[in-house]
Amino acid sequence: MDGTMPDPMLVILQEQGYKKTGKLGPRVSQNLFKAENIVIESNTSGKLDKEIWQQWNKEVLAPKIRSKAFLLVDSLSTYGDLSFLEESGIEVVIMKDITKDVEKHRKIMKDKFKQGLKKKCDKLLEVFVIPPGGTKYVQPFDTSIFRTWKNMERKINDRLLMEDPDIDIDDRNNILKRMALIHRQLNSPRFKNMLLYSWYSSQYLDMRPGPFINPAVYCFHNTIESCNSQGCNETSFFRCGWCQSYLCSNHLFTNFHNCKNYRE
Repeated sequence: MDGTMPDPMLVILQEQGYKKTGKLGPRVSQNLFKAENIVIESNTSGKLDKEIWQQWNKEVLAPKIRSKAFLLVDSLSTYGDLSFLEESGIEVVIMKDITKDVEKHRKIMKDKFKQGLKKKCDKLLEVFVIPPGGTKYVQPFDTSIFRTWKNMERKINDRLLMEDPDIDIDDRNNILKRMALIHRQLNSPRFKNMLLYSWYSSQYLDMRPGPFINPAVYCFHNTIESCNSQGCNETSFFRCGWCQSYLCSNHLFTNFHNCKNYRE
């Protein structure tokens, strides 16, 4: 709720994998695109399973919990038992079946958020389960962020295909590079109010965040300049949400513009 996206982000690839285990073999892993803001896992379904869920919580979530944290999930059957986190000194409280009403769920969550902001406590993870059928109304990514994400992904894919019709945009490395690139851009301080708005649109926040520009507008409109990369005269098609540089597809995507140099 601080206007940033979780970092790193979990990406699960759908793979038959090494010896049909769903796991990536040593040769594939060696040539896999990697970035600091994504954690890559794989299985035969491409969906979150118990093994990946527990590994993610132990290795990524648990070290980030310093005092009190909230976890919003939409299906306990998927996420299962979280008691293993207690090995990391984290108390886990699952708020299960507290209500099946979306409006009551919002009110309970609002009250909990306010309490969490007021006082410090030992490591505590409170897990809230979204009421059945309520995900599209109260999950912040569903209410606003996914729309922007998909729009940015479509624009990047369209440009890549226009310049190289033979490119395989579904190649695993291209998928991973897109995910890492969009995640990095959305985490720019420039778009903080947009991310806060996702919590407001889910009705967890009472106060509407200040004005913001949509990343799909900021990054893709008015890109008529030449690429700002040294020695490049190609036409740009993307403006970085961090450094404001105008970039061609080669310097944005092929070379992976992993920028965290923020300029107002």
